[in-house]
Amino acid sequence: MSMKKNAYFSGQGDTRPSSRPELPTVDPARFRDGRGYRASQDLAAAVNVALTLRIPLLLTGEPGSGKSRLADRIAWELDLYGPWEFVIKSDTRGTDLFYNFDTVGRFHAASTPEADANARNFITFNAMGRAILYARPKSFLTEVLKLPEHLEVVREHPGQPDRPSVVLIDEIDKAPRDVPNDILTEIEGMRFRIPELEAAQGGDVDVALSGNDHHLRPIIIITSNSEKALPDAFVRRCAYFNVKSPPFRQDNPQPGETSVEDIIATRLGKRFIRDGKPTTLGEDAIAFFRHLRRSDAVPLERRPSMAEFIDWLRLILPEEGGGVSQRLADLDRNKLLNDIRAILLKEPGAQEKAKEIFEDWEKSTRG
Repeated sequence: MSMKKNAYFSGQGDTRPSSRPELPTVDPARFRDGRGYRASQDLAAAVNVALTLRIPLLLTGEPGSGKSRLADRIAWELDLYGPWEFVIKSDTRGTDLFYNFDTVGRFHAASTPEADANARNFITFNAMGRAILYARPKSFLTEVLKLPEHLEVVREHPGQPDRPSVVLIDEIDKAPRDVPNDILTEIEGMRFRIPELEAAQGGDVDVALSGNDHHLRPIIIITSNSEKALPDAFVRRCAYFNVKSPPFRQDNPQPGETSVEDIIATRLGKRFIRDGKPTTLGEDAIAFFRHLRRSDAVPLERRPSMAEFIDWLRLILPEEGGGVSQRLADLDRNKLLNDIRAILLKEPGAQEKAKEIFEDWEKSTRG
């Protein structure tokens, strides 16, 4: 199995194990592979609107609904650079989207004999800055900006750009009130200044798309968890789509509509599908997830998301088509309930009732 089901930690006793346990290895990049993302027809239509008008696409929806991962799919399917991701924080400024400058590090270098205090060594380009630089030839970075070769944006630059980048601006609703409008102003201009380099450069340092580079204008995806309202002026300048939780097949989705089962089959493959249909363990897991999501008999303040459901499946499903005839009720009950508490029931009251919730679902399946 790719993820062992061992108990690695006990929290008991006064001695350590005789040998250090081998912990599971999980590659996060594997779960960000764009080819495994499935967009609904309506979401794909919204993406095409944003691509046609070359305006940002603003996505809302509950956490874990797949908003951020859409950028991976766009970059993979259209063979574009990126996606370059910038996560908004409560203290984010508009310029942070383009670059950060290590003022403290530069000060220490300037105060240290024989240290290299060249300002260009203390700059880090973030998502939008990198996307704009990737739309300019590498010679602009090395000959005009005189950036050193060891900087990642120089070292990994494609040389002569031939495609745009995808930029993901994640959780815009965490930004201070004025930042969303500031960001869009900067994005529309596709230009930013680097005043920290101007003393060394002997004049203004502007980085911008040239008149012939607008076909390389970045594709911008912006996400919000709707924790607070965004300015109307910001929303007006974006295409918009609210990402809803996908339907279950039992709920008779519209033709061509992506279902929960379609997404799981794509993400987990033979761990979920055997001979063209879900394993019995997979079917049970889907039914229990639907019970948590849809049943009025389960009074949850916070219902589990698709992302959490996938994590739970990675815990309980055997590798490569095992569980063909196994049922959810056949699994070790204590471990199963602990996994449900840790991943699917993330509120104290619900965790205390995990055994009752699971047994109620079992009773419902018996008719």
